[in-house]
Amino acid sequence: SVLTGMMVARFSINLEFSDFLDSAWSAISLKEYFYPLIKCSIFSVYSLLVGITMALACHGGAKEVGMTTTRATAIVIVGIVILDGILTPILY
Repeated sequence: SVLTGMMVARFSINLEFSDFLDSAWSAISLKEYFYPLIKCSIFSVYSLLVGITMALACHGGAKEVGMTTTRATAIVIVGIVILDGILTPILY
């Protein structure tokens, strides 16, 4: 994204790459790097736990496996949206 921003700034307003990077690094703090990594880790663990739980509860044939996979995917998507709504105010 930084490279794309540099290219857009260069070709649209003729801003030098070094000027772009100087202003970008002064505007970005460490929390912009670490908070998304924290959220990503929490989302990954949540997805893993839901997948494992649903897989261990699954029994039957291929039809049940497909239905369980669809159900687990829906639960993970809704859960990530809810977790994102909870984590965003806490972390920022």
